[in-house]
Amino acid sequence: MRNAIQKLKTLAQKMRREVAELKNKAEYNIGFKRHPQTVKLLYHKCRTRDSP
Repeated sequence: MRNAIQKLKTLAQKMRREVAELKNKAEYNIGFKRHPQTVKLLYHKCRTRDSP
């Protein structure tokens, strides 16, 4: 159980880092303005892919 919690914590950290990197990129802002649905969909896919 503790191992699973640790895995989730590291995954959350990794995701936060990835999201922060995306936000720092200009493409992210441009893409979000042009295709907000696509960005939301991709983000949702990332969220649900690794969830138990």
